[in-house]
Amino acid sequence: MSTQIHIPDNIYDQLADVAKKNNVSIDSLTVQLLEQALSMPADGSIVRVITQAYAEGWETPSLGDWSQIEEELNATKPIFETLEEAMNYSRGRS
Repeated sequence: MSTQIHIPDNIYDQLADVAKKNNVSIDSLTVQLLEQALSMPADGSIVRVITQAYAEGWETPSLGDWSQIEEELNATKPIFETLEEAMNYSRGRS
């Protein structure tokens, strides 16, 4: 199926740059980005978006509002109490 959408010039330019860097068409990149966005949690948490972007090797989204990131980080409770616990877990040394 095909459709037509209107994209602001600045976003189109960013799409074109990323597509060129990854040697893919703008259409293909747009489909990939939409698939990625649709697979995200419904809450759209910027922390989750960035984490998934890193995990999948994507460039991270442009971050303009650091206060939003700080607010989300402050609103969450870490899984591990110390860095050492987190590192041991990640290394399989529970």
